[in-house]
Amino acid sequence: MGSPFKCWTALVVCASLLGCQTTPSGPEAREGYFTWVDEQGQVRYSRIPDKDARQGGVMPDKASSAGSMSGSGKGEAEFTPENYPDGNELAERRFVREGQRPPYFTWRDAQGNVRVSYYTPELTPGNLGSVEPDTATLTEASVHLPGEPPVSEPVSGYDPDAFEVLGIEPSSTFFERFSQTCCADIPLGDAVEWQTGREFGVAVHAESGTIYPFSTGGSAYRVVALPGKHAGTGMVIRLRSYVRDGVFVPSVVFLDDDRKPVRIVTDMVMTFEPETWSRRGYLEARLPVFPGRDERWMVLFSRSEDLRAQTVIDEEGSPRVIRHRAEGEIGLKADANLPGPED
Repeated sequence: MGSPFKCWTALVVCASLLGCQTTPSGPEAREGYFTWVDEQGQVRYSRIPDKDARQGGVMPDKASSAGSMSGSGKGEAEFTPENYPDGNELAERRFVREGQRPPYFTWRDAQGNVRVSYYTPELTPGNLGSVEPDTATLTEASVHLPGEPPVSEPVSGYDPDAFEVLGIEPSSTFFERFSQTCCADIPLGDAVEWQTGREFGVAVHAESGTIYPFSTGGSAYRVVALPGKHAGTGMVIRLRSYVRDGVFVPSVVFLDDDRKPVRIVTDMVMTFEPETWSRRGYLEARLPVFPGRDERWMVLFSRSEDLRAQTVIDEEGSPRVIRHRAEGEIGLKADANLPGPED
């Protein structure tokens, strides 16, 4: 017969193994849940959506506590701006939806009390793009207006008849030369309507019939209908030209109701934002627009000299060349209101 001591030892070992295999009770021991701490310091349990439910488009309700984990599944949310907000607008609000409390973190102080601290997520160019500035900064550019003096004015004491005697034509301004061919016959039938409160896209395609003979060279173009005078005297618009196998470098001419040029903007010193995981890179400019001063239409076009050029940027210590294209995609958005120019 075996020793009684050995029998008792075997029984103790078996009981220990059975005890280790016992499944603990409570929701934290179930599969498909994760634990977290709410702003009151209470431990909560939330259901992890099943793989089949995610693939099928049906997401089960999150359980806010241990007592509500047996909730039934929920169908797809209704497709509304509240449920599916614009990504750019949501980024500007730091991804905090309307009516939603700001994000927070919990921590313990020196006395062991659970504390809650709310914070505002910080966006940087390295993740989802830079945060829009509080005040709109206008982009440096060449602005051509009617009645501007010629590039080279006569010196003091010149003979006004000298040009006629020598057969020299008097010099004209860029605005005058441009206005001679633009834009009384430009079609307005496919003009893009202005959209308020969000960025909207304007596609410029170099297709047959969409090339206009500007004095700066034939170019693809797109006409945008500006808000009426009821929108205010003036506003600042954000113009982005997105990079895709090159970039469309725009110039802008503002027309009145009779399609006569009111103001021409060229040589914009646009800033470059590289692409991120959520959007493409782009060139950006901020321009003033004055609907209250007879600016009714905005025409986007490109000059021949811009098409021959290229944009070179410094990217991580090495130059990157972006070629200029005859077509592209523009994003427009009203950034701020401002008073009209003084007379």
